[in-house]
Amino acid sequence: MELTNSFKYRKLKNCKCFKIRKTSRLITQIYDKRLKPVGLKITQFSILSFMATGKEKTLIELADELFMDRTTLTRGLSVLKKKKLIKNIQNNDSRKKIMILTDQGIKILNNAIPLWEDAEEEILEESKKFDISIF
Repeated sequence: MELTNSFKYRKLKNCKCFKIRKTSRLITQIYDKRLKPVGLKITQFSILSFMATGKEKTLIELADELFMDRTTLTRGLSVLKKKKLIKNIQNNDSRKKIMILTDQGIKILNNAIPLWEDAEEEILEESKKFDISIF
């Protein structure tokens, strides 16, 4: 197939989904860089943040709140369990997995919050440079 420089193909570069995903990847890199000193990625920070509300959360509740597929969330939870930042607790219904933050998880989250705030500020400043409104 011969590649062409026609408008038909050039307009694909303006795909809104592609641009949003590209921006999302760039923003994720900023958060990940800032959170590196505490050994977290922004995806892990987000999970810990939602778990820190004080209410015990089931896997389904977390997935719904985070708008994440359960299998993706399960992989993230597995990493957090290995790091001993979360743990399962016993409940009356063995079909429901209920997780809570450990003391170590709370400590790491508290240490991560100022780093997250730095990332928030950096993203805000960068968005001003490019005249981009971020919520």
